Amino acid sequence: MDTTTIGIALGVSLSVLYAGFRAINKQPFDLNHTVLVFLSAFSVPGGVAIIAAGFVGRAENLPSSWREHVTVAGIVAIGLAVRYVCSAFQETWQMRARPAESGSPSEGQE
Repeated sequence: MDTTTIGIALGVSLSVLYAGFRAINKQPFDLNHTVLVFLSAFSVPGGVAIIAAGFVGRAENLPSSWREHVTVAGIVAIGLAVRYVCSAFQETWQMRARPAESGSPSEGQE
């Protein structure tokens, strides 16, 4: 089996497992996370092969599908980065929307 076949099998397996865990916990199906789990798991075997070829230093050691693995790794990296930026803005927005908390109990007591 080549790295693409192993990646697809790993991606499908972990995506089904993730969806199953969400179903067991009675959470709604989340396509974005499920696809990201698949792409992340798919990129692991190819990523390992690419890193191993990088340590050896010979281009002929790269898997035949190295372009696909690099592309998927880029998609995952962009997806994680965008998700982080969105969650950071969302957290900031929620902090702004919260009512101001009262001061410490010792304030105003002299």
